[in-house]
Order: sequence, then structure tokens, then C-alpha cells
Amino acid sequence: MSPGVAPHMHSETKLNLDDARPYVIVLMLATIWIVTAALRPETTLHLGPILLPLVPLVVTNSSTNAVRLVLFGVLVGFAVLGALGVLGMLDGPAFKPFDSAAGESVFALLAAGTTGILFARLARRGVDHSV
Repeated sequence: MSPGVAPHMHSETKLNLDDARPYVIVLMLATIWIVTAALRPETTLHLGPILLPLVPLVVTNSSTNAVRLVLFGVLVGFAVLGALGVLGMLDGPAFKPFDSAAGESVFALLAAGTTGILFARLARRGVDHSV
């Protein structure tokens, strides 16, 4: 045992980079979304709010952390939408029946988050949701 390390933390606290990968990917997608919005503020990036909650499900093998990853994607998505809104970069067109890109993006983010949580729960129960 190493001096200065609590006994209960000695072998169980190794950082697993595979566990961090989905979080890093979500942050990279969020960065790409913000940079693209800054370069083209007149364009609505319809896939941004859909990808952030759902991509973690594709890149992880863990069904135990899947709900947490989806919620992280939703949280980051709301942070990006807030930043884009403050910076005036949500002024592009929106699909009907939405009046604004902001409303459409919030709906898409919540719908993707709900779908992601549903798939994460199904995966945890052992239901095969592959095509």
C-alpha cells in the first residue's frame, strides 16, 4: 500500500479513459456546434441538439452509465443553446410548427434526450434495440 493513500482508494480509483471518451465526444460536438454557429449565424444547425444526447449511446459499451451520458448530453445542449441565445446566434430559420430556431432546438434536445433515456433503459433491461 502506498503511503498517504487511503486504503479504500488504493486500487479502485484508476482512471479509465474508455469511460471518459463519450463525455469528451459530447464536448467536442458542442464545440463544433458553437464554432459552426459563430461562422454561420444565419443558419440553423438542426442536428446539434439531436446529436448531443444520442451520440453517447453509440460510442459507449456500458449500459449502466447510459442514462447519465444522455443527461450529460442534454445538459451540455442546454448550455450551448443558452450561449448561442445570449450571443444572438439562434436567429436562423425553423421548421414548422416552430416560430423560432430556439424553440425548435429546445424541443429537439428534449425529444432526443427522452429517446436516449428510453433506449438506455431498454439496453439496461437486455432488450435488443439493434436494427
